[in-house]
Order: sequence, then structure tokens, then C-alpha cells
Amino acid sequence: NNCQNAQQIQSNIENDLVTRKSTIFRGHIFAVVKLKPPPGTIDFPMAEIQAIITNGGGILMNKQIFEAVKTDLKKHAAHKKRMEDDSFDANDMDDEGSKPNKKFYVVSTGGYHL
Repeated sequence: NNCQNAQQIQSNIENDLVTRKSTIFRGHIFAVVKLKPPPGTIDFPMAEIQAIITNGGGILMNKQIFEAVKTDLKKHAAHKKRMEDDSFDANDMDDEGSKPNKKFYVVSTGGYHL
């Protein structure tokens, strides 16, 4: 019975979420990790989870995005330091130091209890 429930859940995902486009995850960054699921839980195929994320407007983490995030954080830290400096001039402000507003998530493929 649990096996049938798991198959039905996977079927629903394949038939609905994977093929439907939305903006629920727009601009958010996701890292998908593959874990061995413990007994009595279900495991989702990584490709399906990635499809759900990208079809929902999400971005999958890769090295290029990771490096860009690091650069943004360095710019923000430098901007914050300049603002705290006594010689800070409001006319020198730019958008480079604005705080990054992306959300980051780590998603596991397995271990979901039925």
C-alpha cells in the first residue's frame, strides 16, 4: 500500500508539477542533493525535482552562480564598510553595494515519510 502511495505521488508530480510553468520560485537559488533514503521513505528522482524547480522559475546552483554570489557578498561588505567610514559621502553611493536579496535552499531527493 505504501508502495502504491509513493507511485501515485510520483505520477502526480510527473503529470502536473513537472510540466506546468509557474513563478513560485522566481529568482530563488536551489542546490539539490542526492541522499540515500532511509527505509520506509520515498526517494524522488533528481531530474524531477530539478524540473519542478526550474519550471517554477527557480535557479539551480552551479559553480558560476556560486562565484557570482560570492562577488555580490564582497561588494556588499565593501559598501557597508564605506558607509561606516567617517568620510562617506552620500553622493558616492551606487547600486553595487546593495544587499543581495536572493533566497537559497538545499533540497534533498530522499527520505520523505509517507
